[in-house]
Amino acid sequence: MSTLLWEIIEEGFKYSAKLGKAIPEGDSFYDFFKVKAKERFPDQKGDEELLLQMSEVWGAYVGDPVTRQSLRFAYLEECCGGGEY
Repeated sequence: MSTLLWEIIEEGFKYSAKLGKAIPEGDSFYDFFKVKAKERFPDQKGDEELLLQMSEVWGAYVGDPVTRQSLRFAYLEECCGGGEY
């Protein structure tokens, strides 16, 4: 599950960098996690919820709750991983 978490974080960075201003201002990085969790665990509500809870680790890592982090500007946080996810 931890590996999946970091894969989704990397996907989020790439998505953010690619689509940038096309991403609605109100979309959070957590919203991205919700979509990805549902894709990965379509019929496994427990695993989906666990992944979403684990996404809060990213918020603690960068110092702002993941629910308040802008998906539009998520690519700017890529340096926090130091190139190693």
